[in-house]
Amino acid sequence: MSNDTPFDALWQRMLARGWTPVSESRLDDWLTQAPDGVVLLSSDPKRTPEVSDNPVMIGELLREFPDYTW
Repeated sequence: MSNDTPFDALWQRMLARGWTPVSESRLDDWLTQAPDGVVLLSSDPKRTPEVSDNPVMIGELLREFPDYTW
């Protein structure tokens, strides 16, 4: 994946921090293991432009909860 959009750059930073991609079929199991987890729904930003808001929302969460181990 190239880092040519804010979403691509965010995705690479999340993976580098150890965030885990979770498929729909594994979501229930993942929530059992990470009850305080955050689910980021994503899709193609060209098809669903709202996805482009994700970098802003994630940044706000990280600033709002600096002591939380994301």
